[in-house]
Amino acid sequence: ELTFYYQPLVNLNDLKVVKVESLIRWFKPDGSMIPPDIFIPVAEQCGLISKIGFLAIDCACRQLAQWQAMGFDDLQISVNLSSIEFQDNNLLQNVQQSLRLHNCQGNKLIIEVTESLFMEDKSSVQHTMLALKNEGVVFALDDFGTGYSSFSYLQDLPISFLKIDKSFLKNVCTNARSAAIARTIIDVGINLGLEVVAEGIEDLATLNYVKDNGCKFGQGYFLHRPMSVEN
Repeated sequence: ELTFYYQPLVNLNDLKVVKVESLIRWFKPDGSMIPPDIFIPVAEQCGLISKIGFLAIDCACRQLAQWQAMGFDDLQISVNLSSIEFQDNNLLQNVQQSLRLHNCQGNKLIIEVTESLFMEDKSSVQHTMLALKNEGVVFALDDFGTGYSSFSYLQDLPISFLKIDKSFLKNVCTNARSAAIARTIIDVGINLGLEVVAEGIEDLATLNYVKDNGCKFGQGYFLHRPMSVEN
């Protein structure tokens, strides 16, 4: 009953789709949907989240292979992993297995993590991230600024993408403080050599604001909604 939807992420200069984010959905036989914010915490509590994470990675690699066979060689897919999934001792092996099984390049797979991950053993997290990076896997830091923010892990860990949480973009055109925070996060990302992604773009004014302030990538309902692979 689990399926995956994909939300495109575009280059703000030409609005071309360059990446997609894999989002899990649970549709019951009667057609109703159980939201991820309901079933994911339950899966974490009962020990099923690592299996779901492996399913997400494997499906992403399979989908990449299908798109590459159709000529879409430049697309990347991002998969969200929680701190629990990231600490699974089988994570590296599972990623390696899926990449090889579907003949995918590691740099086409982006793993999105949140700041909660860095509350764990930093050396262990760094070891796992570097091992995955050796496979070509790319990392994105999601919801930046909403958790335990620290510039040290931006400096020490192999993060390539910095995603501005949509809560900081909601009022950038009407609230000076929101605008200052968004602009500062963009500047931090750029100065650290990271690619900055604006999440939750809901209107043209917000799109123009982040673009004018140097943000390269964007994602949100104004651009594209999550959709099934058929769409």
